[in-house]
Amino acid sequence: MSNTPESLATLGALFNSVIAAHGLKNDAGLARALKVAPPVISKQRHGQLSIGATMVLNIHMTFHIPVADILAVTREPASTHCQSGDAVRMAEK
Repeated sequence: MSNTPESLATLGALFNSVIAAHGLKNDAGLARALKVAPPVISKQRHGQLSIGATMVLNIHMTFHIPVADILAVTREPASTHCQSGDAVRMAEK
């Protein structure tokens, strides 16, 4: 994830919308729902820790947000995670 002010604001907006939509009180509540330590959410919100594939899937599975929407917020298009050529090369091995 890029740490530009725009991407951080967008990630914060994602966290804020999830908190509001699911009746959570704060980042600590979000962390509990995602089963991660509260500092993880804080570090991601402030750009000190990027959101990895595990967190993307965790958000998707917990809150039913499409992965493509989460990746759009983190500025990482799905194509950067798995290129079709990569899958073919892996299958050939």
